[in-house]
Amino acid sequence: MNPAHIHLVFNHLPILGLAFGTVILLVGFFRKDRTVQNTALLLLVVASLGAGVAYFSGEEAEDVLEKVPNIPEEYVEDTIKEHEKYAEPFAGIMALVGLISLIEFVRRLRGAEGTDSLSQGLLVLLGFLLLFGSYLAVKTGSSGGLIRHPEIAQDLLE
Repeated sequence: MNPAHIHLVFNHLPILGLAFGTVILLVGFFRKDRTVQNTALLLLVVASLGAGVAYFSGEEAEDVLEKVPNIPEEYVEDTIKEHEKYAEPFAGIMALVGLISLIEFVRRLRGAEGTDSLSQGLLVLLGFLLLFGSYLAVKTGSSGGLIRHPEIAQDLLE
């Protein structure tokens, strides 16, 4: 398994994990179900770990791609530059999402109810990060798809 393969395997985890984690967290809050909320927090931690793997395998994946024949060099450079523009802040947001989710999950394991002021503050911050992270997830995934799937470019540009 080369670095490009590792990158392709793991790059879906933060995008899908963020989407499912957000939905599950919302369901947990509306149902006031602590178990569902904790499940979402753990899923967001796992998604953030996947973001780290995808991010740190990106440069090596780029090196592999540059050696693939019949791909114009400027196309690779332009699409990767666009992808990196979104991937870097997305990885940072996911690191914060994972850290906050882990802190809140551990606090709950230690007896915090999830309704104290620290939990409320962490969850409000997490909500903003999830919202902004969702935007970056779409932009990162779409620009990454263009690297080897130019046939989707027209749909994304309209």
